[in-house]
Amino acid sequence: SFNTKLIVSVGIGEYSKLKFDFLYTANEQDSGKEIVSSQEQIVFFDYQKGKISKIPQRFLDFCEKSQVKNMKQPVSNAV
Repeated sequence: SFNTKLIVSVGIGEYSKLKFDFLYTANEQDSGKEIVSSQEQIVFFDYQKGKISKIPQRFLDFCEKSQVKNMKQPVSNAV
């Protein structure tokens, strides 16, 4: 049904100096049933040098401050 309300969660999974994972889930609001779960691996690319670059320190600092390092489940929710 198109009237189903979902809770969509997005989180940061495992990361290293060169890559990190975004985690996504969508659950039915009423039942909590998981509808979809996905993972996406992200790298940073330096177009001037033409190669993959290290994750910016600002992003790594955010991950450490937010205590999201190596999470296995999404950590933030929005309806």
